[in-house]
Amino acid sequence: MFNIKIESKPLVYGYSNARAHAMFSKLLTSQQLLELIQMPSTNTIAEALNRTEYKEEILQLSLNYKGEQLIDFALSENFAKFCKKLYKITPNKDKKIIFGLLSRWDSHNIKTVILARKQKKPWNEIRPFLVLAGTLQLQQLEKLYAAADSAEFYSLFRLTEFGSGFINSKIPLLTKPVRDAFKTMDSDSFIFDMLLLSLDFYQYQILSKIVQEHKNDKQLAQFLSSFTDEKNLEIVLRLSKENLSDEKLRSYLLPGGKIQPSRWLKAAAKKEPFAILTFLADALPLKGVIEEFKKTKKLSEIEKLVSIEFSKKRLKLFRGANLSVAVLVAALFFKEQEVENIRKILRGKQYGFSEDELKRLILFY
Repeated sequence: MFNIKIESKPLVYGYSNARAHAMFSKLLTSQQLLELIQMPSTNTIAEALNRTEYKEEILQLSLNYKGEQLIDFALSENFAKFCKKLYKITPNKDKKIIFGLLSRWDSHNIKTVILARKQKKPWNEIRPFLVLAGTLQLQQLEKLYAAADSAEFYSLFRLTEFGSGFINSKIPLLTKPVRDAFKTMDSDSFIFDMLLLSLDFYQYQILSKIVQEHKNDKQLAQFLSSFTDEKNLEIVLRLSKENLSDEKLRSYLLPGGKIQPSRWLKAAAKKEPFAILTFLADALPLKGVIEEFKKTKKLSEIEKLVSIEFSKKRLKLFRGANLSVAVLVAALFFKEQEVENIRKILRGKQYGFSEDELKRLILFY
């Protein structure tokens, strides 16, 4: 007897993709984003969002928060709810992919708690900054925050799914075992900083592993790898003038991505941002960035443009996706872009950006 496993895509993805498309339909349109850009104040933006999918969160939080803070926290709460719904409808065989993409929020939440403990911030002050879109539950984070010391923090952290994976991974930035690093983070500022960087490193390790497991799915592999390439470009641009040894610089580079470490090191050797961008232009979406660099020499502005160009590239990957995990990944990507777009509009208003300047920062889809 032959044991032939046949996967019926309509059976596997029909329901989840239909639900994902329904979630797509509730995202803000390009016209709605343009209207937000044209609004004169934060209060009018809040009123406009109160007529969208953000209504429930804005109403709930309006008793305690106002203005930009109200919108910011409402965005986080709504996004977390979106992610939990998406994870729930994802077929079991693909849940690991969505988990990998959401691991960044576990990393974000752990770093937020660690920093709050360091700065002795009260729990009710940091709670709104937590984005409960990953595996860590609010109760777990509150227990970590309330840990008597770093040793207890480590004991609680290792019991979580995210913590267990982090502790059992190899993190090149740490010069001592993870257990010892956690137990000395309160007294050793260098180890404290390295732990925060290592939490970022770990989330990219998760993505890299998923890419390896799904390398035959080129659409998905390109999408996930692009996050690593974008972050490594940022690292190289920032550290290229620090005169680090190749070994030291390599330890900061994140695993995975299309660009191999050897080429990143050659790029860093160019020292100047323009030379680095030109050297990598044949492999990364940098044409528009290079043209803009001729007008502005500010690294912060270049990083914003790099982010937009990479996002445009990811957007193209999902055109026409159907009956696959790509539809679910696309739903998460578009939702993240929507939240990021709204936050860019808020920050732009705060700093007095013109409508034309804001339009350049927004990714329309």
